[in-house]
Amino acid sequence: MTMAQVTVLVVPGGYVAKLDGDVDIAVADRIETEILRQTEATAALIVDLATVSFLDSAGVRLIDRLVGRQEKGGALARIVAPQGSSTLFTLQVCGFRPELLVATRQAAMASVAQR
Repeated sequence: MTMAQVTVLVVPGGYVAKLDGDVDIAVADRIETEILRQTEATAALIVDLATVSFLDSAGVRLIDRLVGRQEKGGALARIVAPQGSSTLFTLQVCGFRPELLVATRQAAMASVAQR
């Protein structure tokens, strides 16, 4: 088990929150606090899960809250979950809308740029 890390980058039109490692109940609150501290609800947020090795229900709720925050603020949210990954499978099973899920950060950035 690897403790999750989060890096928030400022990009044109918003932010990228890159998560790495296991996103579970032990770290979800800390990650959320860090992302909320470094971002605004009125700018696009890309949550990059490409290097997340495990996502439990606390991690799913974290992603859901972040998406909800951005949408309430009138901003775009996208989740990078590569094709064939366990994170994509988990988010699909949990009913995340298909338009939120993208396979690459480049696709997410393109979607932010189009808005």
